[in-house]
Amino acid sequence: MKRNQNILSVVLLSLLTALGIAFSFFSFPIATGLNITLTGVFVGITATLFGPSIGAYVGFIWGTFSLIQGVTGMDPSGPVLFATNPFGLVFTCYFPRILDGFLVGLISKFIKKWEKGNKVVTGIVSSILVVVLNTFVFLSCYIGFFYPSLKDAILNATGAQTVTLGAILTFLLISAGLNFILELAINLVIDTPAIIALDKIVEKNNLKISFTFKSKCKNLTKESK
Repeated sequence: MKRNQNILSVVLLSLLTALGIAFSFFSFPIATGLNITLTGVFVGITATLFGPSIGAYVGFIWGTFSLIQGVTGMDPSGPVLFATNPFGLVFTCYFPRILDGFLVGLISKFIKKWEKGNKVVTGIVSSILVVVLNTFVFLSCYIGFFYPSLKDAILNATGAQTVTLGAILTFLLISAGLNFILELAINLVIDTPAIIALDKIVEKNNLKISFTFKSKCKNLTKESK
């Protein structure tokens, strides 16, 4: 029985990871110059089902593909940002996504206990959290590392002589606002029902997985011999 649970846990995580990787290749540019990404959908689902350590793991995958998109030019602003501050781009790609996955997994774990397994509440809150946390932390990193470049870009685009911090923050909030609303809608529509359905499977079969992952795989190999 335990062996079957381990196998099902690994299979489910592998399927969700594969979907997340596939989602990372689909992004939709919007008028503000930002891209709508579907990868947060997979992070929200996986972190909610398996907790903070796996949430951080899938956040790392999200960050990796964000960095690939930035460096290769799939995201038009990526090469410019990488040339300006390579460390800043790497940090901005990874840190918000890893933290996002970890916190969504951690908070959803507490919500499950607090709401006594109410999957609808868990699904809705997790869907909202994955977008809110990523947007806030990503923008904080973006401003921290690329404020001079952002200021120059706005000056060049507007032809103005000076630009205030308030104007830059307003520009970012407007730009990120549409992105936030669209990604939130997508997550609520996809994440919530997926979490409700899959969480029933996880709960029914008592599926658990963490970073004893390698040892579990070794145990599976031994048991199969």
